[in-house]
Amino acid sequence: MKLGLIADTHDNVPAVAKAVDVFNREAVDRVLHAGDYVSPFSLKPFTSLKCNFSGVWGNNDGDRLAVQNMAGGKISGSPS
Repeated sequence: MKLGLIADTHDNVPAVAKAVDVFNREAVDRVLHAGDYVSPFSLKPFTSLKCNFSGVWGNNDGDRLAVQNMAGGKISGSPS
């Protein structure tokens, strides 16, 4: 199984889009996000993933309900 790992994207949509391109090109089976999405719009590039996505909350995530909705309910846990 190939895993893609990403974290601390902090609203950097161009970087997230590039990472999604790499994950798709490398045919990863699942992408794990280790938190700090920050805003819901920063998850939009993840809708182009050709694999499963899941994540956990970071210590710098704003509107968690909106982020969770954008992620399709695939974010769980809390920062330690």
